[in-house]
Amino acid sequence: MVLSLTLAVTGYAQSGAESAQTASPTASAPAHSISITEDQNGRTVDVPLGSDVAVKFVASGGTGYGWIMDPLTSAVAVAGRQESAALHPGLPGGPQQTIFHLQVKTAGSVTLHFGLSQPWMKNTPPAKTFTVTLRAS
Repeated sequence: MVLSLTLAVTGYAQSGAESAQTASPTASAPAHSISITEDQNGRTVDVPLGSDVAVKFVASGGTGYGWIMDPLTSAVAVAGRQESAALHPGLPGGPQQTIFHLQVKTAGSVTLHFGLSQPWMKNTPPAKTFTVTLRAS
């Protein structure tokens, strides 16, 4: 089976490590909101169909490092962008949070790969990596 994801900005999420949350469904909102943080590296996360998934990372600001999601296979549809913001505005070099908002569209599994790197360093491996498998049903 193939899991189809649509990357959609659904509003800036709260900072900090959060576990999976369930939101009240409305006509325009997804049935569930799932928060994935760095402590879930290497895990498989079960997500209900129609869920919004927010993959959250924190990195030091001012270093040039940023989290980048590896390209997915053509069998998985992804469109949209990520969000980044300072956790403590006005604090030079303070922590930055990056959030990738994904929306689960079809049943199946997909493994997401992320790397913490400096984009201009083309032949250098990421300083840190993160992998999570989403299993939707």
